[in-house]
Amino acid sequence: MIAHVKIKKDDVGHLIRALNQNYDKVVLVGIPKDKTTREDEPITNAAIGYIQEYGSPANNIPPRPFLGPGIKKSREKIIPLFEKAAMAVLSGDEKAIQANFEKAGLIASACVKNYLATADFKPLSLATIRNRAYRNGGRGVAGAKEELARLRAGGKPNNNLVRPLIDTGQLLNSITYVVRDRKDTGKDGKT
Repeated sequence: MIAHVKIKKDDVGHLIRALNQNYDKVVLVGIPKDKTTREDEPITNAAIGYIQEYGSPANNIPPRPFLGPGIKKSREKIIPLFEKAAMAVLSGDEKAIQANFEKAGLIASACVKNYLATADFKPLSLATIRNRAYRNGGRGVAGAKEELARLRAGGKPNNNLVRPLIDTGQLLNSITYVVRDRKDTGKDGKT
């Protein structure tokens, strides 16, 4: 897309200030520090997210990437917003820059959540399903006892009754976005 900007006056100084202030902003999607703690758990949402994304061979947990693929699913929707933000930098419209970054973050985090909730991940192990089925004083987690019975009857594992990555919903609910200055995120834009 080529955009034409009609120059009304020479204000290079304003343009340079706008570029310097806004070029170094980034949109980060994931689990920020303030969303990482879990109720009654020593492990954090950030740690669980990392383990799920990359796996843990020592704990027999396969990788189930959700963050990267979820963001890739959002690209078609968020690239135009970054283009609009770039045009807003040229016109010095800081509110439009921030608004487009916020919209991009909201869409990307929603796509990650949707991917986490619907992707066809490697099914849970029998031990994990059994754990979910008999947790909470034997009441278990919705669908876990049915999935366990189905597997015991010779059915193949699937994600219909018991979703990998979604147990209590705390990991899913912790996914969000932040707009930050690149200098506050480290060299690579990550926190």
